[in-house]
Amino acid sequence: AQIGHIGAGDKRLLAYAVDLDVAARVENSGSADLTKLRIVRGLIEQTMMTRSTTEYHFTNKDLARTRTIVVEHAREPGADLVDSPTPAETNANLYRFEIELPAAGGDAASAKPAKGSIKVTQQRVYGQQVALFNYDLPTLISFQKAGKLSQAVLDALRKAAELQGAVGNAQQNAERLTQEIAAIDQDQNRIRQNMNGLDRQSELYGRYMKKLGEQETTLEGLRAQLKAARDEIVTRQRALEQYVAELNVE
Repeated sequence: AQIGHIGAGDKRLLAYAVDLDVAARVENSGSADLTKLRIVRGLIEQTMMTRSTTEYHFTNKDLARTRTIVVEHAREPGADLVDSPTPAETNANLYRFEIELPAAGGDAASAKPAKGSIKVTQQRVYGQQVALFNYDLPTLISFQKAGKLSQAVLDALRKAAELQGAVGNAQQNAERLTQEIAAIDQDQNRIRQNMNGLDRQSELYGRYMKKLGEQETTLEGLRAQLKAARDEIVTRQRALEQYVAELNVE
């Protein structure tokens, strides 16, 4: 076996052989759960909890000798050890656990392997900020019922959603007016092209002139409405931004 340099007082385990009488099996599982939501300076601050669990299962087939199994389990940065046995040793990078396996029972003809296992779970709780509208209302309501956010937070998010909806309505109105203006402009271009080859004294030419005049009147009204709609977008956007910027709700 070979080992590199180690610090004073530190230790390493040397692997020099394979124990054919001991079998090992490892099972990994994990979960990530949201535990709390609050609003901080206009952002949703969500508290997350992650858990990673590893189960080590061992079987000793040796009829004569017991085994002391040493399990080295890597430490996760920022995580705490929970629902786990007390480690025999701990350093900056790993935990060492020990488990005693008795010798197998019976004789060579009717041996009953000795079994043992340990479960190691590490849990990390951390905060994470996301945009205020990262969750839809049904999801927020389900979180509130589960106790993951307060009624005050839910009410504040509902109010913000209403203000955002008002901005969206104003934007849709401005878009509709823009499309109507573009359609009339396109129709006017078509009429002017048709008028190029007509006698100015003809009845059709006169009808085209009348229609152009009516369209100009309509355009004046639509452009005034569009300006008002754009002003409304700015007003409602400012109201939303002001409300969100001052929002701090537990």
